Amino acid sequence: MCYHRSEPFTQGQSTKIERGEERMLYFAYGSNMDEEDLESWCLRNRYSPIRPLAKEVAVLRGWKLVFNHYSPRRKGGVANIQKCESEEVWGLLMEITEDDFRKLRKKEGAPEVYQEELVSVLTRAGSVKEAITFVVKRPAAQFVPPTHHYLLIRSAVKNGFPTDYLQKQKSIPTR
Repeated sequence: MCYHRSEPFTQGQSTKIERGEERMLYFAYGSNMDEEDLESWCLRNRYSPIRPLAKEVAVLRGWKLVFNHYSPRRKGGVANIQKCESEEVWGLLMEITEDDFRKLRKKEGAPEVYQEELVSVLTRAGSVKEAITFVVKRPAAQFVPPTHHYLLIRSAVKNGFPTDYLQKQKSIPTR
């Protein structure tokens, strides 16, 4: 049984490092995995580009990738996740600054459209790490087809996601 969790992440959980710069771990599973898309959004909105300090492939177990939110800008469905014990979502675990995370909040329309959620992901190296991700606050009750361009396959291929996950992505109906 899959369901949507509506408990938001409690803000303020970040790590202070020696230089006094705040860093945090962010799990990207949608368009934020695509460097070109992310940079394009930053430039359109007059922000300096978001530059992860580190990134690695990770999997979020017990969640499912869904398309149940319409984006007028993208003219189609956009990625969301919902709890589903038998599923998993592949994405990128990024170490980013607090400043870059503020940009991501703006991009995702948080807290009105997407809300922050604390999740545990498993890296390819076998480490379990806690990270913040975004979940749609009020998802549609039905599937909202994404555009073919949005499907995220380029990022999944570039980052070496498992073949079965790529096949599942390619089978998602598009507009």
